[in-house]
Amino acid sequence: MVSALSSELGQSRQAKHATTRVAGFSDLPKELVANIVSSLPYADRPAFRATCKLACELVDAASNGWVMKVDEGEALLTSGLLQRLTSLAYMWFERWTWEGDQEANFLAVMLINRNVFAKLQEVRFPRTPHIPFRCLRGLLSALLSVVCLSLPPLAPVVLRDSPLQHAALRSIAALTSVVELNMEGWEVTDSGARILGQGLPKLQRLILGDLTELSRTGYSSLAQLRGLQCFTATGVRGNNLTLEPLTALTGLTGLRMELALGFRDEGLGPLACLPALRTLGWWHAEAHVSTGLRPGSVSPWLRELSLCVELDMRALSVLAATCTGLAMMQVQGIVIPSPEEDPAFAAAAVAAGVAVITPANAQAVASGSGAAAARTGTVVPVMPSLRTLIIGELYIAPLDELQPVVRLRALFPALENVLVFHVLQRGMLLLEGLSRLKRLVFNCISLRDEV
Repeated sequence: MVSALSSELGQSRQAKHATTRVAGFSDLPKELVANIVSSLPYADRPAFRATCKLACELVDAASNGWVMKVDEGEALLTSGLLQRLTSLAYMWFERWTWEGDQEANFLAVMLINRNVFAKLQEVRFPRTPHIPFRCLRGLLSALLSVVCLSLPPLAPVVLRDSPLQHAALRSIAALTSVVELNMEGWEVTDSGARILGQGLPKLQRLILGDLTELSRTGYSSLAQLRGLQCFTATGVRGNNLTLEPLTALTGLTGLRMELALGFRDEGLGPLACLPALRTLGWWHAEAHVSTGLRPGSVSPWLRELSLCVELDMRALSVLAATCTGLAMMQVQGIVIPSPEEDPAFAAAAVAAGVAVITPANAQAVASGSGAAAARTGTVVPVMPSLRTLIIGELYIAPLDELQPVVRLRALFPALENVLVFHVLQRGMLLLEGLSRLKRLVFNCISLRDEV
């Protein structure tokens, strides 16, 4: 065995000559590491194979970060491999569970490698349903440099607004380096919001989930986080007056509010007009008509807009006149009238030189199109800057029923990307003529298009 190892190392030295100095495990060629491992006398033992597999993953990820699996905790305790990763910048605990010795392994790995955790800049728990209180407190005490932090909620045994939850929130609020914080699923209340609002001095991006218990008082506490640039909240209850304290966050560039069932205002409220706002998501639990959109109800500087509404031509005209630089829009649907339903709109389409879907109806209104459009003030709402459209439903009725006046190309001539969730009847025809279309994504199980 010794001769085999000597031979492998000798070949490595000859290949490198004197031009490269091997400073650590990660500098060795991977095939050399594999040959050395296979030559060891205990290479056939399951525990050793698991540790070596872990070593290979750590070596591969040594330049930036590593996704830790729950079954790797025990191997880390005995190998000391984590200490070798001096450049480790992020760590993800994927699908972590806490049965048996796994909670103790997590704490032991963290305590043994505190110097490694102290340098981490990003920590996340993807697909991890919860975290025990003592594991969270231990982790937060070790993260001295973390910038991006995504935390699962505490274990279900920790009750909302209990002393343990408040202690955990105080540990989070004490983090002085965090710029991005994701606490989706934490069920923050007014008292919890008050704790968070008193800390986190560098926070710029915040995600909070299930805010069904948060009142105007709680939002006033969150408004103390004056450095916030992006804020996402789910399960929002109340009305626009409840959310009004957030208007103090004048530096917000991104805002997404997922409203709970029964939110009492259909309009967007004053938050939609914040001066720095560029991305706005205002998502009701159920789609509704766009009566809340009116001149002055949204910021003219928006670049991205997401609404759970069915836009009619009046609302689309408001957006076209107000948000002249809008590049992305997400809506539930777009209602385009037929010539019979809105003769003035059909006349405006003909006057603007837009080809309508039914030539016979176009001829019927063409003779007086200019006068009709002038009398009603009707124009075709065109959004020339829109590049991406996410739409819940595409629908055109059967041929023997009323047909829409125009296709989407008349409204969004520069459209490049379309994502669709449902296609009904002859809905695909709405995409006809989009000459600049580059990406078309169907996020649906099946297409029910008759064309």
